[in-house]
Amino acid sequence: QEKVEQQQQQQQEEQEVRARREAEEERKAKKARREQAAASKKKAWQPELGWPTREFQLASYCGDMHELIKYAKEKHGTTGGMSSTQVKNWLKKNPDFIPCWLRKTEWAVDHIISDKLGGHPWPFDYFIMPKSDNSHFNQWADAEKRKYVGEHAWQTASSFARWARDAARARIDYGRFDPVTDQFRGRA
Repeated sequence: QEKVEQQQQQQQEEQEVRARREAEEERKAKKARREQAAASKKKAWQPELGWPTREFQLASYCGDMHELIKYAKEKHGTTGGMSSTQVKNWLKKNPDFIPCWLRKTEWAVDHIISDKLGGHPWPFDYFIMPKSDNSHFNQWADAEKRKYVGEHAWQTASSFARWARDAARARIDYGRFDPVTDQFRGRA
């Protein structure tokens, strides 16, 4: 009986040691999570000119520039779209359409939904922003970019991408795709 009591006491002590270890590990994990959260808050990206206001978002969305849309339809409607370079050139020739908040900085025409993710070269998928902000977003279309361009531009660009996808489905012979020979075609 004494041996049984010693074993029980030893098991209880081992459980207490395990519980202390687990509590210590949990405390360290919580501390690491707090430190990581604090570090990410410190490192949170900020746009060059601050987050655009709704007014600036609307002024920067190329899909709302009716003269640009008209020009795109006339000159690029059946030629594979209008590239961001072509949009930038049009804006340089029509500087009144460059939003006032961007006139004193180097700006770029950015795909809201990147080519690499299925975006299309058309004004409904373009947004004007500081060049450094464009570099930050790179090819990604995430919640941060959605916040940056605003809900109106995001929804319209998404709707346009779905429209283009559905229109293309009716015309594409999917059987012609070869994953070996076509894998590098059209890389953005």
